[in-house]
Amino acid sequence: MSEPKFKYVYGLTKTSCLNGSKIKGINGMPVYEFKCRDIFVVMSDTDSLECDASEENLKTHQTVLAALIKRGTVVPMAFGTVFKNDEILVAILEKSYRVIKKSMELLEGKVELGVKVISPKTLGNPEMRQEFKNEIVGELGREAVNSVEGRLFSDRLLLNSNFLVEKGRLEKFSQAVEKIEKKHPEFKVHYTGPWPPYSFINIKIGE
Repeated sequence: MSEPKFKYVYGLTKTSCLNGSKIKGINGMPVYEFKCRDIFVVMSDTDSLECDASEENLKTHQTVLAALIKRGTVVPMAFGTVFKNDEILVAILEKSYRVIKKSMELLEGKVELGVKVISPKTLGNPEMRQEFKNEIVGELGREAVNSVEGRLFSDRLLLNSNFLVEKGRLEKFSQAVEKIEKKHPEFKVHYTGPWPPYSFINIKIGE
């Protein structure tokens, strides 16, 4: 059996985040760090340039990133980001260095939180839907740095948004979500996170 030779990248960090921790990545391979200038690349070895988008692999990718975000600022890479070798990885990181550093500055000390608000029945009145939406976004937005709106894939879905929140304001944001739940018990609120801030960066590095 040949030795794994390709590099699967999970994310980029400003400082070393593993600190000797033994984290298993895709296919059970050890996760380790590779330093390029002042950027730490968190990755594991793999034997293929293509990564199967199985439920297990997707979950592993998220699990690694979730462990990292507890320890520092992370610029997450899309699932399946694989490089042929360290040399190619370094060349591309050098080319994208300024963009990566700018993203790290913007994301420093922040995480992504997701909020979906669902009505038990379809609200046929567009003005009423918008009123509820404005109220909820306004309440949560006071505790967030930024927000992006996702697709409303159901007539009963009033809100599907992701919020960029400073780690120091996580409790305040959670309290704002609880306030909405108490004020509108007729709605079902799905609150998820913290996650790496996928929705607030647009870095695509690859061969």
